[in-house]
Amino acid sequence: MAKCIILVRVSSKQQDDSAQKKELIEYAINHGYKDESQRILIENTESATKNDEEHRQGITDMKRYIEKDSSVDCVFCWEVSRLGRRYDVLESVRDFLIGHKINLILLREGVRLLDKDGSVNTSGKLVVDVSMAIAKYEMETKSARLERERKRKTAEGKAPTGRVLYGYKFDENGYVVPDEEIAAPRIREIFEWAREGKSTLWIWDECYKRGYFSYRSRKSGKNYICSILSQPAYCGRDGYRTNTKYKGIVTQKTFDEVKRAKSDRICKPKTTTKFIAYGRSLVRYMTDEGKECAMCVGHSRNSYRTIQGILPVSVNLNMNVIDYIIWRETIMLYTQYLVKQGEKTFRQLQDEQTILEQKIETSQKIVKSLISQKERKGDRYDIGELTLEKYKSDIKSLNVEIKKEEENLNDYEESLTRIHNQLERVGNDRWAKVDYKSIESITDDNERKKIIDTIITSVVVTRYGQTENGDKKYKIQIKQKVNWLYNSFFEYWQRGGVFHLIQHSFNPVGEKIEYVKDISKDIVRRFESDWSVRHKKNTE
Repeated sequence: MAKCIILVRVSSKQQDDSAQKKELIEYAINHGYKDESQRILIENTESATKNDEEHRQGITDMKRYIEKDSSVDCVFCWEVSRLGRRYDVLESVRDFLIGHKINLILLREGVRLLDKDGSVNTSGKLVVDVSMAIAKYEMETKSARLERERKRKTAEGKAPTGRVLYGYKFDENGYVVPDEEIAAPRIREIFEWAREGKSTLWIWDECYKRGYFSYRSRKSGKNYICSILSQPAYCGRDGYRTNTKYKGIVTQKTFDEVKRAKSDRICKPKTTTKFIAYGRSLVRYMTDEGKECAMCVGHSRNSYRTIQGILPVSVNLNMNVIDYIIWRETIMLYTQYLVKQGEKTFRQLQDEQTILEQKIETSQKIVKSLISQKERKGDRYDIGELTLEKYKSDIKSLNVEIKKEEENLNDYEESLTRIHNQLERVGNDRWAKVDYKSIESITDDNERKKIIDTIITSVVVTRYGQTENGDKKYKIQIKQKVNWLYNSFFEYWQRGGVFHLIQHSFNPVGEKIEYVKDISKDIVRRFESDWSVRHKKNTE
């Protein structure tokens, strides 16, 4: 018994195909396909311009039925455009039907592709060929029109594709503007993390925990963060792989710093020297003409010296004396710094509390979503859509994810409880209670250097005249990152094997305090204990 295929297609869900389907069925009945078993109905909703043949489900099903069932000898279609609007698709369908001796009847045009004897119908093939030529012309015209429209929208500051980068949105007039309510602050936060040296994987994990982005694998999430950090459009420049003109969310300086930090992290050596000089990269020598020269660690690692060739005569200063001054001042400065940080610490605890509440809310949603997935898997198994093996495998994977997310949720809740307790302890007292002795007792050189770099910008050494005996005197001044902190400078000279160090102190506004202390004996005691041992240890 001969069979036919009735091909029904609409481009969108808003379109109704009932009238098209009804007329095609009546037309097939009039051509002898009266029994319902003789009619194979293929209905689908898909674009005929965007999809190629491989992604056209209707045409794929039609070819599969024809190759599978040799009794199929005819295809009914409303018009040529229901088959496709692309030249390559129409050409492929035409050649396929002719090659398999399948007749194509177009209801609206009233033509047949083949005659009753199986030969090609000249007029029918002509209609199909003309439709193919028209489709090709329409596609070229449409492409040119879309290109003109894209350029016009780009010039007006609109998105030609209708899509924008994360961090932006369309305003009421259709222009692309930063989404300052939600996404733009998140983009700035991502760039700030990157500038601080956080890895892209760490940034992705933090964003996902806070609910900024939907789920994707860690590798995919890392790549997504990399694409954000390398997108010039976020600083207002011409974007990568986009023609849309964007207003900058971050500054050009921030973008460049992130790029430089990424490069430095890639080029950073895997191992570092064990020797820690507190004044490394901090000590500078200021000439009488006001020229500033960097001082490096000497070859014997017991002095700071100016780089050869910069000055007519090299300047060498004892490393233990300079490092003693740096750490002694850092203890005082860092203590005051921590006291002043009390208010900031309280605000940071409040911010951490808000972030943890966001993470808890996101984690609860994830757990709820995974449980819903388990229920849906059970429903699909009950109706036979899943095999028992597939069902058990999926449930096992979901249980692992649920357990992992519940562990994260417990960690967040414990952290939130800890922060609540800290906030209660601090109460209305915003000032941190800092133990001076605890800072002074720090012995780890790496930890000391980290604290020094937090407080001190540079150590400037200048000539400060000479003593009555003609010994050179130097002025050593500590420059701080925060202006309001306690300030002082030191006079330093050496005669033979004896070091002399005089401290001059100032208040925060620069007025000299009547306080001058000779701490030479203090530093000698340091030489005999901690500092001499430290120097010997680091040079071995």
